[in-house]
Amino acid sequence: GEADAARAAFGEASRLGPALADVPLHRGIFEFDLGSYAAAAADLEAARTLDAQGPEVLAYLGAAYAMEGRRDEGVELIEQAMRAAPSAGLPHRLMGQVRLAAG
Repeated sequence: GEADAARAAFGEASRLGPALADVPLHRGIFEFDLGSYAAAAADLEAARTLDAQGPEVLAYLGAAYAMEGRRDEGVELIEQAMRAAPSAGLPHRLMGQVRLAAG
């Protein structure tokens, strides 16, 4: 369906710009939004190799880890994102999402 078409488009973008952190970052966000946390983590780990301290990368990677059961590691990454960009709302929103999911 449409998710498969979107994955194919991300694959093509990755082939065209393999050194661009935005491609695996946005593919990771896409997978995260679909609830495919292991796939999201894999893409976000690739994004992190290209942008190791990017707060968006850290926040989403941390959230993906937390959602797939690696909560402590995930929370630490989200906290790193908060320290890297204290006024950014995204890390705070994802931390809230992680805490809600934990119950």
